[in-house]
Amino acid sequence: MAGLRVGVAENYWGTGLWEPSHAIGGAARTPRLAVDHFLGALHGAGDSVTADAILVGAGWPPDQPIGEPGKPETEKRLARLAALCAMTPAFQVA
Repeated sequence: MAGLRVGVAENYWGTGLWEPSHAIGGAARTPRLAVDHFLGALHGAGDSVTADAILVGAGWPPDQPIGEPGKPETEKRLARLAALCAMTPAFQVA
């Protein structure tokens, strides 16, 4: 199931691109801000322990700019972060 979420987020099947930076605006400036946004959207509130685990797993510097909104690489990173947030145990039970 986890692979499915990442595949959808990263447009593995080529069915259409999702541009999360357009939906979350300024919340996407850094991986940490993006994860906080996605966790809040999925769970109603962020969780610092979960956020830290996602950020470590993602492997990107959490407080560095994630990239320019609209650029393919930025959108892929944001989509991957959204998928990781959707794989958290709290979201699975909700």
